[in-house]
Amino acid sequence: MTDRHARRLPPPWSFPWFWKAQGAGWLLYFTGALVSALAAEEQGGDATLATMPFRVVRVTLGFLVSSGLAVPLQRLPSVRSHPHRFVGLALLGATLAGTVWYPSYRVVSHPWRPEDEGLFDLGCFLPCLLEHIWLMLTWSILFLAATELRLASAREQD
Repeated sequence: MTDRHARRLPPPWSFPWFWKAQGAGWLLYFTGALVSALAAEEQGGDATLATMPFRVVRVTLGFLVSSGLAVPLQRLPSVRSHPHRFVGLALLGATLAGTVWYPSYRVVSHPWRPEDEGLFDLGCFLPCLLEHIWLMLTWSILFLAATELRLASAREQD
C-alpha cells in the first residue's frame, strides 16, 4: 500500500472519535471564552448574559466549519513524502476556513447586535479575522496530528 492510498479514509465524521474530540474541543473553547468573559465583566467589560447568543453562534459555526474542513485535510498528501505541500495546503485550508468562519459569524449574529454596530466593525475586522484563522490553524494541527497517529497505528497493525 503506497502512502498516497494510505490517506484514503472514510469521511472523518464516520469515526466516533471525531465527534467526541469535536464536542470536547469546542466545549472547552466555549468554556474558556465564557470564563474570559466573566473575568472581563468583573473589570467592567461586556455583560456575559448579553453576549451569550454571540458566543453560542460563534462556537456553533466554528464546529460546523471545522467539521467541513476535516475532509480536505484528511486527504492531504503524506507529510513524510510531501512536507512542503502538506504544510502549504494545511495553511491554505485553515486560512480559508477562518475566512469563511468570521464573516459567517458576523452575518448570522447580526440580528442580536446593537443597532449602532454595523455588520462589520472595521476597527476589529482584521484582528478578528486573524483570530479566527489562528483558531482554525490550531484546530487543523490537532486534527492532522490525530489523523497521523491513527494512520500510524493502522500501519503498525497491518
